[in-house]
Amino acid sequence: MQTELKADRADYIKLVVRRLYDAQKLRIQSDLRLQRLVRDEIVLKEDIERTFAKATELEGQIEREYEKIVWREIKDLPIITEWLVKVKGIGPRLGGLLIANILDIGRFANVSKLYAYAGLHVIDGHAVKRAKGATANWNSELKTTCWKIANSFVKQKDSRFREWYEQYKARIISREVAKGNVIWKGDESKREIAFAPKALQADPPKAPKLPEWTLGRIHNMALRYIVKMFLSLLWQKWRELEGLPVGSVYIEGKPRDPNDPRRGVHETMIQPGEVVDD
Repeated sequence: MQTELKADRADYIKLVVRRLYDAQKLRIQSDLRLQRLVRDEIVLKEDIERTFAKATELEGQIEREYEKIVWREIKDLPIITEWLVKVKGIGPRLGGLLIANILDIGRFANVSKLYAYAGLHVIDGHAVKRAKGATANWNSELKTTCWKIANSFVKQKDSRFREWYEQYKARIISREVAKGNVIWKGDESKREIAFAPKALQADPPKAPKLPEWTLGRIHNMALRYIVKMFLSLLWQKWRELEGLPVGSVYIEGKPRDPNDPRRGVHETMIQPGEVVDD
């Protein structure tokens, strides 16, 4: 069974989705400007709604039309119909960009190669970053799409990915506080303690200019964690549909026994069917 797209068809899908995002960005910018006019009492909200009602309706229709075009191009692909369409948080625009940028799952003999292609691999224990002036050796559009997918998952309050996101954050906070580290919140203009060891709560330290641990950093770590879980499941399901070898795909899932001296979490098999919503 062949589920990959031809390159020219993939380029067409990417073009349509980019135009969709351009239309969305323009609509949001316009909405923000109108909201500012209302907030500054330059115009009345009722006048805005009456004057721009038709234009707002048309802008929404344009975005929906682009989504219909994308859906028409990808709806016959088994990886879409058999799995992606059932994963809460993945719509036509994200699904279309994802599949169009990966193209052929057969190119990735293991999930680590897919991570690297999406720019989610590590070098010397650190997440890769593109050096200034250098060309990335990963697919930048796929990496951006992955971050959009992760943020979409976090908005799905009853999804497995949101559950794993919350669990990962809690685990990192608990681990760092146990080490004696402080977790900070807010920006440089107003930095406050979010979590701290009991010994420091009575006499809180002064906020550093660039703290090592912040809620923002932990949030990004959790986003990275769940999108890598997603890519692992996508890789497994897509290769199964293609009749390609999969092997054992282990994803961090259940915490270790509290008495277990090993750090981290117990690696347990998670099947692609566990994240779908019929």
